Amino acid sequence: MTGSKIDGFRLGIYVFEDAEVVDLAAPYGVFSVARRYHPALDVFLVAETLRPVQAQAGFTVLPNYDFAGTITGGRLADRFGRLPVIRASFAVTAAGLAAIVVTGLPWVFRAIALTGFALNQSFSLTVTLGQDYLPTRIGTSSGVTLGLAISVGGLVTPALGALADATSLHLAVTVLAAFRLLGLALALRLRRPRLEGTSPGVPPCNSAPRL
Repeated sequence: MTGSKIDGFRLGIYVFEDAEVVDLAAPYGVFSVARRYHPALDVFLVAETLRPVQAQAGFTVLPNYDFAGTITGGRLADRFGRLPVIRASFAVTAAGLAAIVVTGLPWVFRAIALTGFALNQSFSLTVTLGQDYLPTRIGTSSGVTLGLAISVGGLVTPALGALADATSLHLAVTVLAAFRLLGLALALRLRRPRLEGTSPGVPPCNSAPRL
């Protein structure tokens, strides 16, 4: 197989409520293993939203992409690269959170919409970036970018709520903006991943999947 045939090849598996477990797990497992030999192959889960999806028998999965995030974030990443888009997402989200703090009605709703849109752009790109940093450890990378990140968010959320109750909502949102600036500082230190085992002439996959 030549490099031009597998360069940037991406395969999305659509997940939905009450889907058969074998219909999700079997193809995802096969193509994930295949990625060890051809790191340019990218397999991912797509759903209508980024919320957990429950299949048959209580089997729950976290999709890598939603439809809106894939269209916008993927297009931007195709043109500018994943790292610039991730960094811009952090910066715009921090600015949007700051705008929420200082903006009154009715303009605050525009700041909220901008923040939500910018936040969604980096989520799916972070997942594929983690997989490219650990091309032979897809489960580990997904566990960190999805499982660990969401778990930490679940632990921090009650603390932010308690802070808002004890002080003000504005202070809690300001703390969130500070977290985004910290994320931006860390993202600026990231370098483009080098995929191990990439075939000659096959550059690393730079973007979110195209649907």
